[in-house]
Amino acid sequence: MSELIMPFGIGFVIGIVLFVVLERLGYIDKWLGLESAPPRHKQVHS
Repeated sequence: MSELIMPFGIGFVIGIVLFVVLERLGYIDKWLGLESAPPRHKQVHS
């Protein structure tokens, strides 16, 4: 049973960690489009 859960569990944890790290760095907003996403990470100086 643990043999079936472990690969999924490790992959799931790695996916969550990568998503959180990329989100903190602002990559997720760039991929989704800065125009449609609220400016949380960057301040607009224009």
